[in-house]
Amino acid sequence: MLALTDSALAYLAIAASRVDPRHLGQWLRAIAAKLDPPINVNGREHGERTPAARRQARVRQRRKNGIRIHRLALRDLAVEGLITPAGAVSFGYH
Repeated sequence: MLALTDSALAYLAIAASRVDPRHLGQWLRAIAAKLDPPINVNGREHGERTPAARRQARVRQRRKNGIRIHRLALRDLAVEGLITPAGAVSFGYH
């Protein structure tokens, strides 16, 4: 975090008052990037998602779309019994 003295904050306010209001947000972001650059944490830029956060975002998007993933522990013979009547080839575990 950047700590400004009173005089530095006054200079910044004076400079900001001379910027076109339509470009003020962009100007302030540019100044902030120069004075207090983003921190690189664990090889990631500031704001970049971790792999776990990306996975969680995909899970939430699927749920929002009405899709869920259910994991079941089933024996091969049980799955074969479900698939074979549907016309799939046997696994060969007989």
